[in-house]
Amino acid sequence: MDEDLRDRPKRSEYDAVTDGDAFAALLTKDLQEVSHDKHLRVDYSPYKLPTDDDHGPSPEEKEIERKQMERTNCGFVKAEILPGNIGYLKFNFFADAELCGPTAIAAMNFLSHVDAIIFDLRDNGGGDPKMIALISTYLFNKPTHLNDLYNRKEDETTQYWTLPYVPGNRLPDTPAFVLTSKMTFSGAEEFSYNLKILKRATIIGETTGGGAHPVSGHRIDDHFKGAQDWAGLRMRVDKESKQLAFDNMHERPIKGTTDWKNYDVVLDVPQEATGTFFGALLSGSGTIWLNGAKFEIVAPNVPTTGTAGAQKPDEPVNLDFGTS
Repeated sequence: MDEDLRDRPKRSEYDAVTDGDAFAALLTKDLQEVSHDKHLRVDYSPYKLPTDDDHGPSPEEKEIERKQMERTNCGFVKAEILPGNIGYLKFNFFADAELCGPTAIAAMNFLSHVDAIIFDLRDNGGGDPKMIALISTYLFNKPTHLNDLYNRKEDETTQYWTLPYVPGNRLPDTPAFVLTSKMTFSGAEEFSYNLKILKRATIIGETTGGGAHPVSGHRIDDHFKGAQDWAGLRMRVDKESKQLAFDNMHERPIKGTTDWKNYDVVLDVPQEATGTFFGALLSGSGTIWLNGAKFEIVAPNVPTTGTAGAQKPDEPVNLDFGTS
């Protein structure tokens, strides 16, 4: 893959590319052609990315994530008891267990006395291994080894087990079924695989997406980053060729499959602005549905969400793939 990517500039394949987003999309296509890894991709940011040695999200970013999880009900779409006392649980991603553990616990406790349980993961794009372990714990009555994740760079293996305690009743002997589709991806595939190998659930549905491994983003240079699939709204305010403000939700991305939700991008539009551009972006595979998009003038005390004065480079940088 490294050799293939370095050979392409020698063949002048990228010479005509002058747009950062287009270059990132082309790199993603070329990388996936060799790797067949749907997680592997490149993202572009018109403003300077933080360095990888930054100490995690800021308190403000954590608060934004918490509010977003509240609005999406942590990905849980439906919990109901079907005729015949069959439990049905649909959730579209495995959210951060620290933020969303109480929501998962409430859902499992609602279904704590069913005679069978169905997990609908047909629109689940994956997520946090700790949430996978939390939900899985309700299906076992003793410590159970679920999975190992190997980090080749650090040469370390992390084991994931069921938890020693979860609130409420467990369902160790209750028949379990997992519904899958081609959209079932990443952590959702791990959940399905774990239960299948442990002979704890019957898997029903289509072949899954093919990405049951962990991923993380890595900064390539000031404007390009290898990253996960995500989506977001995008808005830019320009004065002629100068960018005055920009936001593409890169720091608060929409991940996984969700129900309809409201998302906002708030930018200052100075009087000297000559153009405002709005749209949506999808970094990776999937589909974006957009409905009811509109511009509104909000009060001056409403905080902005984007970056002011971020200047887009004239052309892609670091084309030799060296360090910047």
